[in-house]
Amino acid sequence: MQEKWTAALQGKGFAFAEAPDLRTVLGDGVRDWDAFARSWDDLGVDTYMADGGRYRKRRHAAFRADASGVVRKPHQPHYQSRDYNALNGGIARWFEPVADSTAATASFRSILGFCNELFTGLTPMPAWHVEVHQFRIEARPEEAGKPTPEGMHQDGVDWVLVLMVGRVNIAEGETSIHGLDRTLLGSFTLREPLDSALVDDHRVFHGVTPVRRLDPLRPAHRDVLVVPSGGRTRRNGSRHNRNDSVLIIATISCIKGWSAGCRHRGGSVLEPFVHDRLVFEPIPDALRAEQASLPAWPHGPARRRGGLGAVLPRPVRAARPGRGVWVPRGRPVLHAQRVRAQPCP
Repeated sequence: MQEKWTAALQGKGFAFAEAPDLRTVLGDGVRDWDAFARSWDDLGVDTYMADGGRYRKRRHAAFRADASGVVRKPHQPHYQSRDYNALNGGIARWFEPVADSTAATASFRSILGFCNELFTGLTPMPAWHVEVHQFRIEARPEEAGKPTPEGMHQDGVDWVLVLMVGRVNIAEGETSIHGLDRTLLGSFTLREPLDSALVDDHRVFHGVTPVRRLDPLRPAHRDVLVVPSGGRTRRNGSRHNRNDSVLIIATISCIKGWSAGCRHRGGSVLEPFVHDRLVFEPIPDALRAEQASLPAWPHGPARRRGGLGAVLPRPVRAARPGRGVWVPRGRPVLHAQRVRAQPCP
């Protein structure tokens, strides 16, 4: 089965994995499925919906996946730029974490292991940054639920799994896949538990139609697990792998939501913070003296005061012009209280 899905992803950029086939692949890994699925009854309301809707509930977690397995990362916000999410993007969104009891289920671990194996086979990477989203979309008598309120979209990652957990009293909810020119490539509906959509996020857009109640007098919801995974080269040519690099920001004025999204003091990051799928990380105190002795990066005068700067061991290329620069994790840089350097053009 995996060969069939791999061929479809390589050929047309998406695959529909039907429940019986995926259940065969996962085997005994979904032996505790009922307990896993019940965890969707304990999700918090998504309070970041810019359309004012209260129809979405969710939990979120981040993991590192490599050849040795899947390891959970410290809890962090979910961030998408407005390039990928015009409705809710542009801010760091903190959601309740996926419960430890959920992450410990065999079903959860088996699904992440399946993604790790499949995506690594498609794009060999030393490690993946994996985000996991538990979503419940509720349909009310007076309001349809919107699984993708941002419309047809890309997630800004490499590969995406959307796995059906359950549908109760739900009509519609058709998944459609479009090419980069917005031409319809295919459509299908996730109906049975384990029905899944697999998507090459670099090559296609995806979206789901609103869901409505079959019986207006009964509660209705659609539960899915979404697993976006990133690790390969981004479209602008820079390496996107949060597990192997850190991003140093050269001008704080370029970053919207900085103060709301991360703890910092005098321009120094105090804890990991995700921005636009990139990570700001604290610099260990033991390395500050060593880095302070290195020459400043000579790329022009600072344009404004009060921002962030960096002392770099050598010139490096900007990940995004006007935003910041990538440096290897093994050579962290010093955060300064004033801008001391500009990104390379």
